[in-house]
Amino acid sequence: MASSVGASLRGDHLLERDARASRPRPAALALLPDARSMRGFPARAVEVFEELLAEPAGDLSRLRQEALDYVRIFEAAAAQEPLLDAGEARALAERAAALLDGLGPSPAPAHRQLVWAAVRYFTKQDDAESDLIVGGLDDDREVMEAVEAYLSEHAR
Repeated sequence: MASSVGASLRGDHLLERDARASRPRPAALALLPDARSMRGFPARAVEVFEELLAEPAGDLSRLRQEALDYVRIFEAAAAQEPLLDAGEARALAERAAALLDGLGPSPAPAHRQLVWAAVRYFTKQDDAESDLIVGGLDDDREVMEAVEAYLSEHAR
């Protein structure tokens, strides 16, 4: 509950509200949902995701390739650290491709931007937590799931 209002807990103590949580959103994000309001969206990922939402959506076929290239980076890291799950990275890349494919030829601008941010979040190694640690893709999976659910609920 604390993180949903921008506060945090340390032991049994409620710490001061995070100043970033009360910052107004840039005008460019006005038509997009606030990540905090998306069901299942991880609070620890909000700041990075909102930054990615503010990026202009670029070439989606290039973004698809970035997701595939990221899997190769993850596989190389997993070869050095056997506890990393390269299968999870491959599964997330497949989900990213499905999100991109689901946009169709003329996507709503808000949907295109959400998919852009979700896939970019996956391809960003140091987002809410480093991806190249055991369990480091958990936030990436949660972001993907929240965007998938939002798009499913708000289909064109």
